[in-house]
Amino acid sequence: MTQIGGPPLLLRNDQHLHHHWMRLKLIGTTSNRDAIGAWVKVRVGTQTLSRQVMPTRSYLSQSELPVTFGLGGASRVDEVTIAWPDGKVQKADGLRLDVLNVVKQP
Repeated sequence: MTQIGGPPLLLRNDQHLHHHWMRLKLIGTTSNRDAIGAWVKVRVGTQTLSRQVMPTRSYLSQSELPVTFGLGGASRVDEVTIAWPDGKVQKADGLRLDVLNVVKQP
């Protein structure tokens, strides 16, 4: 992390909570290749988590394109739905936890 008027910082998170996560890298075919603007919804039990693929969040910022969902102690997800920027909706199956999943638009 950089600071105005200060040295750069390196932050580490060394927690070992053994929580699970799901990470998705979307590749558009009929939508833009980076899937910018796509919405991903992950249903875990009664809770629905959603993230949008966006390259930025605010002025002079940058965000990575893969979306990450923290799942806590959940060991599986019930449903993953992707709303692509061109309006098509896809249900993604066979996704794994704790690794980067690549999903290509059909």
